[in-house]
Amino acid sequence: MKVVKCKFIQAEVGYQTSNTNLKALGTYKFEDGASNATYVDPISVKQTDIDGIRGSLGFQLKFGFFKFYSSYTQAKYSMVNAGIGLGIGK
Repeated sequence: MKVVKCKFIQAEVGYQTSNTNLKALGTYKFEDGASNATYVDPISVKQTDIDGIRGSLGFQLKFGFFKFYSSYTQAKYSMVNAGIGLGIGK
């Protein structure tokens, strides 16, 4: 009988940041029958979307050839991750 191995060694703390810089520079002319419109540099967006600390906890179970893993991350946008794997070796 194979013994189930459980590893509770996955723990992370980190810092994450995300920035957006979007520009549509130039002169844009629109004609629609009787009306005309001209726009100069119509779009300019510069912002910081995410800026903060994140933490993760996870584990992995080994059942011989099969592996099951799961983790949870707490941050501005929290998430759960899980999966099943097949593998040979340590």
